[in-house]
Amino acid sequence: MSHYHYLLIIAFVTILTACEKFELETEADTFFHVKVDGAELPVWVKGNTQSDKFVIFINGGPGLTSLDIASIDMLGWGERFEKEFAVVYYDQRGTGNAQGNIDPKSITLAQYITDLKSIVQIIKAQYPQGEVFLMGHSFGGFIGQHFLLEPDNQDLVNGWINVNGSTIVDIDKEWGYRLLFLKEIAQERIREDSVKWGAALEWANNNDPIVNADQKSQWRQFIGHAGEGIIPDEGTSISLAGALRIVFASSYNIFPSYLSSNLNEVNNLLYEDIRGTDLLPELHKIRLPILTLWGKYDDIIPPQLGKTAFDTLGTPMIDRAFVLFEKSGHQPFINEPEKFQTEVMKFVHKY
Repeated sequence: MSHYHYLLIIAFVTILTACEKFELETEADTFFHVKVDGAELPVWVKGNTQSDKFVIFINGGPGLTSLDIASIDMLGWGERFEKEFAVVYYDQRGTGNAQGNIDPKSITLAQYITDLKSIVQIIKAQYPQGEVFLMGHSFGGFIGQHFLLEPDNQDLVNGWINVNGSTIVDIDKEWGYRLLFLKEIAQERIREDSVKWGAALEWANNNDPIVNADQKSQWRQFIGHAGEGIIPDEGTSISLAGALRIVFASSYNIFPSYLSSNLNEVNNLLYEDIRGTDLLPELHKIRLPILTLWGKYDDIIPPQLGKTAFDTLGTPMIDRAFVLFEKSGHQPFINEPEKFQTEVMKFVHKY
């Protein structure tokens, strides 16, 4: 029996999934595809597999790609993370470099959870001694938490790392937390600029709830765009050499993913599927070890929501931690990379 067929038998007794053949290595740089329900999801295992610890990164978006980030090491994880443990990157269905005959009807949260479960199972099958951790950012946090709420899925992983992860997709509730965010920022900054932040605090107290476009526009004028005026811009540049390496050194053709309308289509389809979702009443069912990392100045998913979600978890207090990044917004791995990586490594080595 070939390695390929043996892999199918041991890894996918309950789901229809296939994986390309690949060799196990101590220092992995292994690229393969996992086939799930019409999609071919590219997966890249990078780093220290000898550690027997695997962190599956669930990127945000929806519609973004993690393979391109990994290919040029844009976040600098190759210098520390990948020397301590293995990082598993993958592109989600309908995004980035994912391939196959993908039915738009399959762009649903339920399917994304099935896709993630397939990847978790293939990693566990290939590395039977390995410990698997999930790390989700933003919408990736939303996927990860939904995955953990599915029956028996918590038994598949050793820990969960939530990085500014979405918990609710409800416009009214989201703006409630953003209003609270503005109030706390105004109270913190009022001594340094009493005129600006005094006006912001007064406005916030007189505009509860925020329900219309004019209110949202005024809120944005106080906060700025993408942390503007509160923290430095979170954007990170890609060097020309890095961009060329993506284009010419990749085993896939990146142009369709960047030039197509997939990003908008995936966003629209997923939003329609998940609109109105509120996970807060369910989070007490999550009981495995958890590390929650949040930027203090996240104006997209405010830390007030992150802390509420954290306090709702069923995980014993000894096995959970909430770390607030004082100089970060929505992407603490960009604003405070050393602290971010240190916290993740401590957690992974602990469990």
